[in-house]
Amino acid sequence: MKIEFNNLAGFEPTDDIESTVCSVLEDIQLGLVKEGVISKKLEYEISVALVDRDEIKKLNFEYRKNDESTDVLSFGYERSDEDIQGELILCPEIIWENAIEDGIDPMEELLKNLIHGILHVSGYEHGDEMFGIQDLVLSSLLPVYGNSMK
Repeated sequence: MKIEFNNLAGFEPTDDIESTVCSVLEDIQLGLVKEGVISKKLEYEISVALVDRDEIKKLNFEYRKNDESTDVLSFGYERSDEDIQGELILCPEIIWENAIEDGIDPMEELLKNLIHGILHVSGYEHGDEMFGIQDLVLSSLLPVYGNSMK
C-alpha cells in the first residue's frame, strides 16, 4: 500500500495520527484480503488528507451538492485487477464529535471512517454488504487500535 498523508487541519498529534492512519490502512487491506473482499495482489495507492470543518463542508458541496460538513469523503480514481487509486478526506473534528455523541472511543470512530472510505474507494456503495464488511473489519481492528489514542 502506498499512502500519501497530508495534515491540512493542523490536527495534533501529527506524528501519532499519521503513523496510526498508515498502519490502520495497511491492516484494513489485510482484513479485506482475509475476508475475500479483494485479492492478495491488489495494491492501493491512497492519498489521505485531514481537513477542518469549513474545508470539508466546501468539498462536500462541490462534489456532492450537500451543503453541510461531514466526517469523510472518498474518491476512487482508478481501478484495475491489480491497482486501486483513491483519496480519503477526513475531518477529525467531526469524527471526534460523532464519537462523543455516540458514546464511543474516538479511535473506533476514526477506524470506522477509514474502513468506510476504503470500501467506497474499492467500489462499494452503501448497503448491507458494505456495512457487513465494514463491521467485520472494524471488529478485527478494535483489539489492536481501540485504545491507542486515549
